[in-house]
Amino acid sequence: MGGVHPPLAYDAYESTRLRAPARSPLLIPPTVTELTGPALGEMLKEAAGMSTKPLTDDELHLAKDNLVRSLPGDFETAQSTAGSFSTLYVYGLGHDYWAKYPALINAIDGNTVRTTAAKYLAADRLHVVAVGDKAKIVPQFQKLDPAYGSPQIRDADGNVQK
Repeated sequence: MGGVHPPLAYDAYESTRLRAPARSPLLIPPTVTELTGPALGEMLKEAAGMSTKPLTDDELHLAKDNLVRSLPGDFETAQSTAGSFSTLYVYGLGHDYWAKYPALINAIDGNTVRTTAAKYLAADRLHVVAVGDKAKIVPQFQKLDPAYGSPQIRDADGNVQK
């Protein structure tokens, strides 16, 4: 870490809500074309580090606090409320899940984060979808760690291009 780094992504975020429990989280780092490779490389390093590096107490507290304090936002509009309640039905979570959610989140410790990251953020489980100028993006991807595989080019119907 240390030093000043140029921004590689704008408002990068992750989402695990309304996804099958056995799936990896969705990591979304919007970036400019010229920085796609470096941004993806940093994101992959961070994902790998989550399973090996211990979290500081501050990191864990901030992450849990963010999840718990953002919960009311999931009920701000009729649409978000319907989505939050559909989660209960889709995953069979029980009618009191959202009432128990803060306690469930606050019970998570650093070891739980590491073991979960090791399971869901392993290189062989990750899939990257990039949209943009392939002549500029593919060469950047080819410079990344080969453990993540090589890029596949697909058409709009999902067919692999040669």
